[in-house]
Amino acid sequence: MTHFILDMASPKDSISGIDIKADQITIARYFPRENSVGSVIIKPLGAGDGRDFDTVLKDEFKELVSEIDFKNHNVALALPAEYSIVKKLSLDDDEKNVAQALRWELGQHLIAPIEEYVFDYEPLSGNPSSPVKQYLVVAYRSAYMNKLITLLKTGKLNPVVVGLDMFGLINAFEANYREQSPFPAAIILGTETATTIVVTQNGMLVDFEVLPHENGAPPSDEYGARVAETTKRIQLTAAVSISADTYCAGALFSRAEYFDSLAGKLEKIRLFDPFKSIACRAGKAEDEMRRFSHQLAVAVGMALQGGSEI
Repeated sequence: MTHFILDMASPKDSISGIDIKADQITIARYFPRENSVGSVIIKPLGAGDGRDFDTVLKDEFKELVSEIDFKNHNVALALPAEYSIVKKLSLDDDEKNVAQALRWELGQHLIAPIEEYVFDYEPLSGNPSSPVKQYLVVAYRSAYMNKLITLLKTGKLNPVVVGLDMFGLINAFEANYREQSPFPAAIILGTETATTIVVTQNGMLVDFEVLPHENGAPPSDEYGARVAETTKRIQLTAAVSISADTYCAGALFSRAEYFDSLAGKLEKIRLFDPFKSIACRAGKAEDEMRRFSHQLAVAVGMALQGGSEI
């Protein structure tokens, strides 16, 4: 999956995926050799006390790092997809300087100068005899990304990979639902501030859409109708089956009414289980883990990505 590689440090025996959202931080510490998650953290972020989000995040993260043995760890950071620019761009197959050509093409789609963004890309599979090659290109505001990286480094952590949360979801899906990989699937990431709907097949991003929640999550009935309608439209546009399996991840689905509101409108819907095929040795009771494991899907997926890089 497309991701931003940062400075590489000495390989260690584990890497922690970190997903920072407006209402909580989730962390999953992954051990690649054992293919297991050794510890997990779900930390709600304080709100409503008059502090702005940057202050809340700084204070809460400082407290988190001081409470656990977390310094000098390699980490893989998830960025929220709602603030990204994702495009499929085409170049001549004989293009010599792909990065420079994509940078110019991408600049035509941005409202701010390209210098204010960091971007990465990966080639898409296609007809090898075609004179044109397609690329998936992801751009992100440098200022926002650097703010989070500075937060991690201030906490004495070592960020080695930065990527979008929706690619973390796809990583986790591929690792846990391999038998479903050849078929289209929809993954719905629900948070208080946005819902990201991702359609994936064969480990690739087929299409996605972000539905912002401008005033917090809407009532569950309204939410279910809007998300189900958007999911079906994306599937139709992408020419995949509208009966594709649907997986729900994120803190919003810890509120049963939001899951239930979708269950009557989409077929084959279930909570995302990031520990279906990956062992979790976090020491939590199985029934307790089942209740909140879907909230860890992004963090686990980012740790998997980071584990392939260290």
